[in-house]
Amino acid sequence: AGRFSLRYRVESPVDLLDFHADVGALGAKAHESGPRLFTGSFDAEDYVFTGDALLRARVPATGTRAGFLFHRDPDRARRDLSPFGKGATHSDNRGYFLCDVTFDLRRDGPGKQANRPPLAVSILFDASLSMRWDKLDHAVRVLTGVLDRLGEDDRFSLALFNDRVAPFPGELQAADGQTRARAIDWIRSGSLAGGTDLLLALQRGLSPLEAAPETMERILMIIGDGRPTSSPLAQDELVEGFHEANRKLLARVMAFGVGSDSNQVLLHRLASESRGQFTWASETQDVAQPLEQFLERMRQPTLTGVSFQFDPPENFEALYPSGSVIAHDQSSLRFAGRYKGPLESASCLLSFTGPEGASERRFELSLPARRAGSDHLPRIWAKERVDYLLQRIEREGENDGWVTEIISLAKRFTFVTPYTSFLAAPRALLRPRIIKPGDPLIRVRTSDAIAAVVAILPFGEVKQLTYLKDEDIWETRFLVPRDLPDGTYEATLVLTDREGRKFLEQKSFVIDGKAPEIQVQLPPGSPAPGSSFLLRVLADQDTRRIRAQLPGLPPVPVVWDPEAKACVARVFLPPDYQAGSHTLQVMAEDFAHNVSFAQAELIVLHP
Repeated sequence: AGRFSLRYRVESPVDLLDFHADVGALGAKAHESGPRLFTGSFDAEDYVFTGDALLRARVPATGTRAGFLFHRDPDRARRDLSPFGKGATHSDNRGYFLCDVTFDLRRDGPGKQANRPPLAVSILFDASLSMRWDKLDHAVRVLTGVLDRLGEDDRFSLALFNDRVAPFPGELQAADGQTRARAIDWIRSGSLAGGTDLLLALQRGLSPLEAAPETMERILMIIGDGRPTSSPLAQDELVEGFHEANRKLLARVMAFGVGSDSNQVLLHRLASESRGQFTWASETQDVAQPLEQFLERMRQPTLTGVSFQFDPPENFEALYPSGSVIAHDQSSLRFAGRYKGPLESASCLLSFTGPEGASERRFELSLPARRAGSDHLPRIWAKERVDYLLQRIEREGENDGWVTEIISLAKRFTFVTPYTSFLAAPRALLRPRIIKPGDPLIRVRTSDAIAAVVAILPFGEVKQLTYLKDEDIWETRFLVPRDLPDGTYEATLVLTDREGRKFLEQKSFVIDGKAPEIQVQLPPGSPAPGSSFLLRVLADQDTRRIRAQLPGLPPVPVVWDPEAKACVARVFLPPDYQAGSHTLQVMAEDFAHNVSFAQAELIVLHP
């Protein structure tokens, strides 16, 4: 930067014991300092960004507490000056709030905290080719910190993984100085290889923990970017496979994601669904602080089911993180939300389950009619909302409404998402996402700034797409090898705009060549003309449509019934329907348009 200027202002609801600001080699110039207010600045010319700006504060221990910030400015009309806003003005009658909860169970009351048992830690170290250079240095530093933090009663095992898993010699062993040195030397002498079979690594990583006695807490630790390249690639299938392998051990997953391209959604899900924790650091980040937090939480009690309930509930909306989340003692958790109107008196109930069982804390608050001092809160809320939508897209696939909302929020509040480059990048929606082998049609919808689209397919084919003006869509056909295993694959779309700039977008799609399996269940007994019977059909989870038909009658849709836990249809027989034996035909189609058929013989009695 030719000129670099940073101004900061830190306000605290409690007296801070210590405060420190650091921006690389630049020194801080304090304008004002005090126990609850710290301000300062950094200024430089020809500044090279070699590190992060860090503000560190030490907070006194006062028990579990919640702090609230509010913003509501309904009278202010804002003009959108972004390249997409076209100068439009808008106002917002809703209020925004940020809640920061700090857990301190040791000082909450007379409850006695349970002693933490010794640890049995199985460490998986990512040695795939994506872990090169700075990412590998960070990963080795994380591993070194973990081994140094283990106590004399703790035990560990270690394995390298890529497309295969290579264990460190020996089972669970003490982390004494000599063993730690051998483990680090063994890691450094290893080599990177292509491919990442993450499910195999998770399954093999659980094996050493089977020998851990019941008195030890089992931890499966992942250090890497969490990007699988071997089947299964679908997140749900991979997570389900891990849970199946972990059903008896109940090991906690501690995942340290390394690199800006790390699969944070998957690693966070593996950790949260096993009462563990997830921490992340980019290649350019100083890994010391997230690593220290990661190491501290190895022995801190895990708090599950953390949730907020606001009263009155109808005045609050869109709280993120949404649903039940994982937290730890001696740490903080942030919630962002909106409120519809001001209230002098409201409350929120914090619920969680800790080492002593279910616990609750109630906090009183008032919702201001106007508070313009924290105008950064709407942007924080928007970012949390986008992260929530991106997680749903990662798990459930793209939805036009979600993508449109992400782009709208990113443009309004000017931040980067996978669908927007600062501030604008063309986006593409790949359809269909689930296809079957053969010669399928692929369609891509882009913005009107795109002049050409090329698809680079994972099995070596490169296709130029054709633009259909009437439908405003790009399309092509491509050959899916019939011997290609079912699974999730990624295609690279090369988008060229009208000024010749090129953009790359990764899009995943699912190959599904297996037709749905169905079972037809007729009720006991035989119906008569003029009556009806309930048809049940059991089908695969990816079945999108089922239809049943008797000879001479129109087809009947068979739909999912959650109470029956099956797909059902009420079939009516006309009064003049012929008695005797009839073949009931059932057709099922999945999302890849694979079709299967089944039959059942129905006996219709004489009236």
